[in-house]
Amino acid sequence: MERFGLLFASSRLLTIIKKVVNKLSGHLPDNAKDMEAKLPGTDRYSADAICSIVYNEGVPVLDGNVNRLLSRVLALHQ
Repeated sequence: MERFGLLFASSRLLTIIKKVVNKLSGHLPDNAKDMEAKLPGTDRYSADAICSIVYNEGVPVLDGNVNRLLSRVLALHQ
């Protein structure tokens, strides 16, 4: 279960920071699609949330619970 602990999260964050500094000239991608594609370990929810707040990008931010609830209510997955 170490994979889900603080050690895993900090290791993943360090990997992302190194890529931003070394490959992206210290600049985060300014849209959710590029952020998710270019930063290792960045999922859709994180990219959408960051870009929504930092860049005022109009992207929906749905966590897994909301997504699951809407899927069930709207019968999107049968």
